[in-house]
Amino acid sequence: MSLTLLSGVSAQTIILDQQDLLDNYENSCYDDHISFFPSIACTDDIKGYFNVLPFYTNTVYNSEYARGLNDGPAWQGKGVNFTTAFGFSGRWGNLTYVFNPIIQYNQNLPFNTGVQYTSRNNPYQYPFDDIDYVIRYGESSDVKLYPGQSEVALSLNKIKFSLSTQNMRWGPAIYNPILMSTNAGGFPHFRIGTSEVLETSIGDIDGQIIWGLIDESEYYNDDPEDDQRYLTGITLGYSPHFFKEFSVTVHRVLYTQTRYLTGFFDNGLAVFSGVISPDKGKTINGRYFANDVYDQMMTLSLKYLNTDDRFSLYWEWGWGDFAAGISNFLEHPDDYGAFTIGFWKEFTLSNDNRFRLLFEHSALAAWDLRYTAGYGAPSFYTHGVNKQGYTKNGQIIGASIGPGGNSDEIRLTYFWEETSLSLEYQRTRFNDDYFLTQVAGDQKRPFDLEHHVGFQYTSKQFNKLTFNAAFFTGIRNNYLYQDPILKVNIHSKVAFRYHF
Repeated sequence: MSLTLLSGVSAQTIILDQQDLLDNYENSCYDDHISFFPSIACTDDIKGYFNVLPFYTNTVYNSEYARGLNDGPAWQGKGVNFTTAFGFSGRWGNLTYVFNPIIQYNQNLPFNTGVQYTSRNNPYQYPFDDIDYVIRYGESSDVKLYPGQSEVALSLNKIKFSLSTQNMRWGPAIYNPILMSTNAGGFPHFRIGTSEVLETSIGDIDGQIIWGLIDESEYYNDDPEDDQRYLTGITLGYSPHFFKEFSVTVHRVLYTQTRYLTGFFDNGLAVFSGVISPDKGKTINGRYFANDVYDQMMTLSLKYLNTDDRFSLYWEWGWGDFAAGISNFLEHPDDYGAFTIGFWKEFTLSNDNRFRLLFEHSALAAWDLRYTAGYGAPSFYTHGVNKQGYTKNGQIIGASIGPGGNSDEIRLTYFWEETSLSLEYQRTRFNDDYFLTQVAGDQKRPFDLEHHVGFQYTSKQFNKLTFNAAFFTGIRNNYLYQDPILKVNIHSKVAFRYHF
């Protein structure tokens, strides 16, 4: 089969950071999916092609502390952080491939990581949760290579089989998807699912099942036996024919340490196991588990999208861990809950330029019921058995605001020709769970709260070069719950993407 060399970028759109996500979340390629949105946004229908991916560079500066979100494996520490991505993609018959490595340099200047505030005694980890949540990667600058958004996939009819390290987003949320986001690096996984929406007599459906491995960072502990966790998940989406603007999706993930795996069918099909009763009374490798060895998280999402009116409204509700039984679930189904709600609306002006308003609110704190009922309240993404939590190499796989986080995002964007200018504001209240259990009532230590405000400018020139610049000021009150510590962080970014 002959190959076609594509000079443009029609064969592949790679989402590498938050700006890419915002630019592409309503891309027509996403019509191929309801519940699952890959970082490899779309592929060409040409049966044989080879395409050089755009060359991407991104320089981020933080003046006071580490700060970054939804940028894949890249970590934005204090000082200068430089990221570059490159590669190629292609198709041979039903086989598609993407090679998209990422190289990052971190200056990694020192800053206060809060080790002196708790008994955790680890200067690299977030001090208020015993999970693998890295706040600083070591004490010196470094250069790291990641596989990035790479994938090999085989499509048969409308079913796709893939081996991949690409990121995935599950559900409609733009900034803070609860289960799968682009906040951490993609983990190696095998995936089976629909390559596009399946049209049936009852409506459109799609779905994916994944099996993967997530690694511990080198800054958690020195025990080699707990370095890897096995993760499996499923996502399903449905949109009825009689109301095509509406869709409902369900998502579920389970993960456990690989040393607790017991058999192919028990673990390979774990995603189909019961969602109410946990595994109890098991002995694995000589260790007795009175409760479940898996951590479970589920979400339900609803989305309304009217492309004619350029309006979308969405909601995602999350439920963590297992209920002790049916009666326990019926008593308080909101236990261990989280949610995200948001909307965007676009307005077209008389000169065909556009305004877009976007708002999203997320709340990940365990519900107050757990505290008033008098029993423990593990935060979202944490677990009693799988101590590293829902992380990959020290970064949260789900929402970027982390365990117990509470956030509002407001973004107003003006579009003209091939250019856009955005004004943005993010309010983040960090770790409400820690506040409610450890700080509440102590007026000397109020909330750890950040206001992050600034602008982003994006322009595409000559159909080849895309330029993005951003400047933000972060004002963080009571940093790490220490009153009256006030930190002001200058967060700036300059990114280029050259399209071959």
